[in-house]
Amino acid sequence: MRCLSCGGDTNWVLPLDFENIAIFLLRFILFLGGVGVLFLQVSAGVSLLGGFFLIGALGLSGKLHKTRLLCKSCGASVTDRKLQWTHCRPSFGPIKSIPCLRRNNVPVARGVLARLMPSGLMTKFRIFYHRIMADANEEHSEARAIRHLKELEVLGSEQGLIELGARYSDGKGVKEDHEKAYRYFEKAASKNGKLRMYAEYNLGTMHLEGLFVPQDSAKAGEFFEKAAQKGYPPAQYNCGLALIDGWMGYEDYEAGVQWMEKAAAGGITEAQEALERLEKFNQ
Repeated sequence: MRCLSCGGDTNWVLPLDFENIAIFLLRFILFLGGVGVLFLQVSAGVSLLGGFFLIGALGLSGKLHKTRLLCKSCGASVTDRKLQWTHCRPSFGPIKSIPCLRRNNVPVARGVLARLMPSGLMTKFRIFYHRIMADANEEHSEARAIRHLKELEVLGSEQGLIELGARYSDGKGVKEDHEKAYRYFEKAASKNGKLRMYAEYNLGTMHLEGLFVPQDSAKAGEFFEKAAQKGYPPAQYNCGLALIDGWMGYEDYEAGVQWMEKAAAGGITEAQEALERLEKFNQ
């Protein structure tokens, strides 16, 4: 089955929700009970019968868990599959239908927390959860980290958009795709949030190097200036260079030096070195 949102490939996973956790605990209790009954000092027949009964119940309870079909590309939930009572048509006899248990596809259910918490608070909680999971899987599983980042994208998180843009730009964990990287940075910049300056800086870099978009120093300078005004030191350094060298479309030596001083104060060593060279040149 293809994803309904992006048409990507899908696979079945076991969601960690209240229902599946309850079933896991039930199976664990049944397993401990079965093993305990087998080792009890009661009559051999009772121990054996009780043990087999509980281990058999443990095996049957394995069919109770719910699985979820997730998109590998965008991380969207497509459908759930769970055990349900339904009516089956027997292959023989006069009876037209009998009740039976079957695993059916059902709409993705909202979690217990989602039903109890206000929608805005739940969205913040989910963003916090996926941020932690993306960071936790950074070194161990790139695929899982990207899946959580794509969940952040769906939730409208700036951080998810910027990190996905950086991954597609560098080819880290995904196939290098400058078009996708540019779209992610562009979407993050349009949100006008606290992290907007990082997206604007990356857009400036892509315009400066001609990645996906035509090489345009003046356009790059515009993005660097926007990020510099928000206090991002690397953008302040690039903006200073652009104004001093004139590749922003015009020259403004004094403004360029001011940006260099701000970048140097922000810890950019190249900016400090550039200021020292400029001071020697002007002597």
